[in-house]
Amino acid sequence: MPRQQRLLKLLILCYMPLGVIAGIGAYAGTLWYFFDGTKYLASSNSPSRRYRAVLVSQRDGEDCGAPDQKEIVIERRIGILRTGELALFCVDEQTSEGLSLRWTGPDELTIRCPNCEEGSFRFYNGRWGRFTYRLDH
Repeated sequence: MPRQQRLLKLLILCYMPLGVIAGIGAYAGTLWYFFDGTKYLASSNSPSRRYRAVLVSQRDGEDCGAPDQKEIVIERRIGILRTGELALFCVDEQTSEGLSLRWTGPDELTIRCPNCEEGSFRFYNGRWGRFTYRLDH
């Protein structure tokens, strides 16, 4: 067997386990994504870069009393590290049409939900450190 063929055989034997592991990982990741039911729809960093608002769609979540829901989660960050998380708004999928986020200050978020009616959402009013938020509906 020529030297080039032996080298090729050695490379195949070395890299084949890596390919199998990568394939299994890709398959497991696909299954996890399908069965998890959480989808990140949008995110927006605060002007101070200290907070990040994330709009999340969850299937089979019961936080709002409905099986399909959208949540707004606030992440407190230092650089690229996430140091805290707060779920401050939750609405069912049907009334979430037109839901939008707007930073009105360095650490102030306004959530606009034009179709939200009393009883169709949960809003945890208040402050979180220097972060303030409000709901317009």
